[in-house]
Amino acid sequence: MIKDIYVDKSQYYLDDSVILIVEKTNSNIKIDVTVNHLEHQVFNKEILLRGEIARVDLGKFPLGGYQVKMGDFLSAFDVVNTSSESPRYGFLSEFTSKDFDKNIAQMSKLHLNLIQFYDWMYCHHDLIPNKNIFIDPMGATIDKSVVEGKIKSVQEYNMKAIAYGAIYGAEKDYFKHNNKDELMHFNNDDPILFIDIIAMMDFSSNTNWRKHIINEFGKAIEIMNFDGIHLDQYGFPKYSQSKKNDLIDLAKEIPSFINDTIDYTGGMKDEVIIDFNYVNNWPIDTISDSKQEFSYIEVWSPNDTYNDLSRIITEAKLYSNNRPVVLAAYIHAFQGETDMKNKELSALYTMACVYSQGAYPLLFGEYNGILSNPYYVDYSKYTDEFFIKVRKYQDFIVKYKELLFKKQRDITYTFANGINEELVVKGYNTSSDFKNNTVALKIFENPEFRTIHLINLLEQQNSNWNEEKDDNKAHNNIEIQYLIYEEIEAIYIMTPDQTGELIEIDYKYVDHQQGKAVSFIVKNLDIWTMVYIKLAHS
Repeated sequence: MIKDIYVDKSQYYLDDSVILIVEKTNSNIKIDVTVNHLEHQVFNKEILLRGEIARVDLGKFPLGGYQVKMGDFLSAFDVVNTSSESPRYGFLSEFTSKDFDKNIAQMSKLHLNLIQFYDWMYCHHDLIPNKNIFIDPMGATIDKSVVEGKIKSVQEYNMKAIAYGAIYGAEKDYFKHNNKDELMHFNNDDPILFIDIIAMMDFSSNTNWRKHIINEFGKAIEIMNFDGIHLDQYGFPKYSQSKKNDLIDLAKEIPSFINDTIDYTGGMKDEVIIDFNYVNNWPIDTISDSKQEFSYIEVWSPNDTYNDLSRIITEAKLYSNNRPVVLAAYIHAFQGETDMKNKELSALYTMACVYSQGAYPLLFGEYNGILSNPYYVDYSKYTDEFFIKVRKYQDFIVKYKELLFKKQRDITYTFANGINEELVVKGYNTSSDFKNNTVALKIFENPEFRTIHLINLLEQQNSNWNEEKDDNKAHNNIEIQYLIYEEIEAIYIMTPDQTGELIEIDYKYVDHQQGKAVSFIVKNLDIWTMVYIKLAHS
């Protein structure tokens, strides 16, 4: 009897063999295993499984996302050239316990491939610990050997270990005596401090601080064996003054800082990940001037609604020529005293919103850990039952990655709602901007296919991503009429709220005031359902 199936890595590269792990009772059984790429079966074989833990070599696969099925059990994997193509970010922030194997294994089951090591360092200006056990500037105890152990462990799962590093943070030991001239100042000449223990240094081109901190980032990769650096800012200031009263326009300095870091560290490993935190999408307009391979955006108020998340993702892709987008949108609902189910619903709705827009949320790490605030050490916990749901969502976005993250045109605001009648959901209030008490729609065009996303906000009294959600209910047999000129090969629906499998459905053509539209039925909408229309010429 099979208990579970999953792959042995968070992701695979082109020359890797995909290994399926099968947990079962201790009896020998023969069973079929199939692998699908979208609607195509690409592997099928009867396998003899021996023992309680069986390892099945599925072989090598081309680039893309895949579903694995064995009996009633499903899993997923993807094959990539580089990790930055699909930046599924996670986090680690506990560096004292040596019992971390289950943490890393669970993150691999969620296909997280970039793992941010948050506040791992000795201090902000002197990253590498000079002793094994120490107290960091925030008062947390750090064991350097645990940091090193976690780095090694995540790399064994084909994850990348990313070191947190602030671009301008320094404690008093650095600036109090010898380096005061490197401080940034407000326009009243006061030095700029953050939470009273960290000062902000002038990271402009050719400054001593820029050279110093980039060298520290290099040491984190060379000495600690990290695979990259997450470059953090604090969201302010946007402008500052140097000690000489020269204006510092941070938006102009940030791209060259990113590029200098990439140039300095780029040859240290085959793939080095350097990403900068564009807080509230600032300064997203300058990202095209940097070599950063994806956009990382920490979301704060006043960007509180699902539509704000949607807009941020759209803007980031437009400014960066469709680079992948990571949103650090912490689920504040987990800090409250409300029912756990409503907190967990909030996370699922945020995932549905972000994933349907073709971006990646940063939420999960440690064991059953979820981010609810920007100090990752104070992460919240979810239930074992919720992990099963999260895993379905993560499998879903991996096996359908081409439908979600491939470059496509958002036509939602011109095809549905308001004066638009190209797409109609019969009998339901819908919205293009994630209004509560509606079915929220997102519609995308690609030369090969169309996708339609339905997100069920019908029972929700608010559309804020960072608030708990009301109990929802599933809606069935929803008719959609869609004006489309291209010839259709097939229509499929899939939802992570059930098995996540791709199901072909019937369709017909009906009269439309602009000609004829295709009509079909979405059989189930719980939280998020995706429609995949494959065009005949693709």
